Amino acid sequence: MEYIFYAIRLTTDLIKYQPFMDGNKRTFRGLLNLMFKARNLPPIYIKKDEIEEYKKALFKGIIKEDYDDLYFFYMNKLCDSIYELDIEPYIKAKEIQEDKNKKLKP
Repeated sequence: MEYIFYAIRLTTDLIKYQPFMDGNKRTFRGLLNLMFKARNLPPIYIKKDEIEEYKKALFKGIIKEDYDDLYFFYMNKLCDSIYELDIEPYIKAKEIQEDKNKKLKP
């Protein structure tokens, strides 16, 4: 958990300082995913309907230095990624195998 919070805080601080003319949030979310990958964590993806929630949490972290909402947002996104990348394919494969087994039974 400590590493996850460190990675989120570091990339948020980099976004805060806006080192590039454009693409700071995209660039540092990419860096965050690389940092997650280094610790065998799944990548996170922010969907269109989550952008406002993300920005609100991000700006709260940047302006008020209150990172709780951002930590909560990213922890939920990590859970989403674990489900979508690991659990959901397992469930689908199991369902397919069960369907095959049903078809083979007389």
